[in-house]
Amino acid sequence: MDALWECLSPPLLPAVAAGVKEFGFAKMTPVQAACIPRMLSYQDVAAEAVTGSGKTLAFLVPTLQMILRREDPIKKYEVYAMILSPSRELASQIHEVLQVLLKHSKKVSSLLLVGGGNVSEDVAKFESNGGHIIVGTPGRIEDIFNRCESGGTSLRLACKALEVLILDEADLLLEMGFTETINTILAYLPKQRRTGLFSATQTSDVVNLIRAGLRNPVQIRVRQTSADITMLCSV
Repeated sequence: MDALWECLSPPLLPAVAAGVKEFGFAKMTPVQAACIPRMLSYQDVAAEAVTGSGKTLAFLVPTLQMILRREDPIKKYEVYAMILSPSRELASQIHEVLQVLLKHSKKVSSLLLVGGGNVSEDVAKFESNGGHIIVGTPGRIEDIFNRCESGGTSLRLACKALEVLILDEADLLLEMGFTETINTILAYLPKQRRTGLFSATQTSDVVNLIRAGLRNPVQIRVRQTSADITMLCSV
């Protein structure tokens, strides 16, 4: 069920297509072919797909496309998208993929927010460079949200413009005890947003999160053995 990137309708913008070309993948994987058109149609998506299925590009590509096709150019301190990942390592991997995708989209900035460093340095990076796409761990982002920032640019205020939220490895996010943290972050974000949830398995906790955080999502299940995609009705 692999499909050519050129077959997407509407087609990818030249800058996005050039970024995709950097990876050398002529065809989309099943999860990409299922998720990208629906996210570009501003639908919420809940996808069940294992690691290695190509899900990172499945949410990064439509996110970048939506930023670039805005009628009004995005402002420096507007956060358009936030991607939550359960660990520093996974968040860093996503951010590395994003850097390759952004090679031809110089006006779009990104910011990695994970533990292990000084929170004030993270805040300073945002105040200096902005971050249209933020990739991070829930704990670090909640920490920054909860801090009283005197002067400068507040990340909480910048997220008022957020339009896309991605919960990657959602099953791990919940297994690692981030439920309350995620709920805190959700409370700061606009309700009128698009949300993508990606997990290897859909546990009862993941289903509850889908019901609480997504609006009439299209559910996508990728069976890796046969590359078969099952489309389910909204939750």
